[in-house]
Amino acid sequence: MTTARRTLIHPVVLPVLAGLAWNLAGFGLPTVADEILQTLGQAVVPLCLVLIGMSLVYYGIEGALRTAIELSLLKLVVLPALVLAAAHWGFGLAGLPLAVVVMLAALPIGSNALIFAQRYRALEAETTAATVLSTLAFVVSAPLWLTVLARLS
Repeated sequence: MTTARRTLIHPVVLPVLAGLAWNLAGFGLPTVADEILQTLGQAVVPLCLVLIGMSLVYYGIEGALRTAIELSLLKLVVLPALVLAAAHWGFGLAGLPLAVVVMLAALPIGSNALIFAQRYRALEAETTAATVLSTLAFVVSAPLWLTVLARLS
């Protein structure tokens, strides 16, 4: 129960749930608030990159490389393969919808994984290294997945 509660009140999850509830309630967003949120939103990617860079310097990759490679392979190869199988042969998707779900599954490990790892003090070095490694490896894996998807069409 503690883990579920801590996950729901997490600074990444809670705003998403609040925004979803706000939208489902049909409330509008005042123009001033929308402009402020758009300005703050522009800082998200640079701040995540700084977080990843600082974490990499702090934790290093020594001792975390093997796990980072395993996590990256799971995220870049195994997960998209499972999604491809389920979406194409299980749900009958093809063309652009299939490409979208597979390529979403094939994206590198995101900064949210690092934020969760740091919050729960679990595999922080490994998650940092895997985030960087999977991002670099995505340059190779993305064209491979696109080739596989093109052959299915």
